Amino acid sequence: MRELQLHPEAEALLERFAAQAGQTKAEFARRAVLDSIEDHEDYELGVTALKDAATQPTYSLEEVV
Repeated sequence: MRELQLHPEAEALLERFAAQAGQTKAEFARRAVLDSIEDHEDYELGVTALKDAATQPTYSLEEVV
């Protein structure tokens, strides 16, 4: 694992939340990093889907029904 340097306030929060979750600081930080990466990936996929949708034709309700 890479070393992570945090401000004292962030370190205290990490300790508190990890303890509340019954995890080590490393486990809690690892999960937080993975969740953040997944969220970023989901965001990027959403942006791409919106850009792709913008080039597609649109239809009114009357045209569809």
